[in-house]
Amino acid sequence: MGKGAFYAPEDLARFVEFEKGRRVGNIKLSGPAAEALQAFGIGEKGGSGTGRRFEVAGVTLQVDEATGTPFVRLITNAPLMVYRLELHEARAIAKALSDAAKAGEKLAS
Repeated sequence: MGKGAFYAPEDLARFVEFEKGRRVGNIKLSGPAAEALQAFGIGEKGGSGTGRRFEVAGVTLQVDEATGTPFVRLITNAPLMVYRLELHEARAIAKALSDAAKAGEKLAS
């Protein structure tokens, strides 16, 4: 599965300050600060210090025309992205999402 990026709350607070300065135009972002702002969607519609909203536009089964291999296509909005997931990756993501949701439901009850 993909690589995760995790940031401490203090780092996010600093990144928010960077974003405020960037909007005013007195700070040029680079490296980790710019990456974190983009990853979390801070300052964008649907973004926050806890992450951006995951807006799924579509999930379809596709077949690679060159190889005949089936794969899952995942399309997201905001930002518009199209992902190719091999079948084992799609199953792993589905399991991880299901496990996390079940754990969250236990905490909430």
